[in-house]
Parts: sequence; structure tokens; C-alpha cells
Amino acid sequence: MPLDLTPAPGGRRSSFRVALRMARRDIRRHRRRSFLIVLLIMLPVAGMTGAATLYQSSLRTPEEIVRYELGNAQARFVALPVVNGKSLQDR
Repeated sequence: MPLDLTPAPGGRRSSFRVALRMARRDIRRHRRRSFLIVLLIMLPVAGMTGAATLYQSSLRTPEEIVRYELGNAQARFVALPVVNGKSLQDR
């Protein structure tokens, strides 16, 4: 005789409802404890989000670096050092 492994209709859903009902009762009974749990989860998440945002906003993008170094100029010429004082040219 084969074993029937099909789930019962609404089986998982009803167990989830039972768990939600128990959690809701626990929150009603212990409001301060529930508030502290939410606060202890929320504060580190908000702190890390703020720190990551602050760090990313302090980094300069390549566009900002170019704008800072060149200003309104379109190009910049730099004298390169020459090994023995003569002009060198690629062949």
C-alpha cells in the first residue's frame, strides 16, 4: 500500500496562523519587552545605514575629481622630466 505524502489542505497555512496568534498574544502581554526588541533591532540597522551613507557620500566620484583638478579648463599640460636634458621622441 503506497504512502500518501500530499499535504493536508491548509495545513501549513493553519500552523502559520497559530504561530501568528501566539506572537500577537505575547506582544499584547509584554509591550515593553516587545518595544525593546524592536528598538534593539532598529538601532543597529539605522546606525549601519547612516554610517554607510556617510562613507559613500564622502568619496569623490571621478567626475568630481576632474572638476576639482581642472576647474573650467579643458586640458592640463604637465612638463615631464627628461633623462639627460635632451628631448626624447618615440620612434
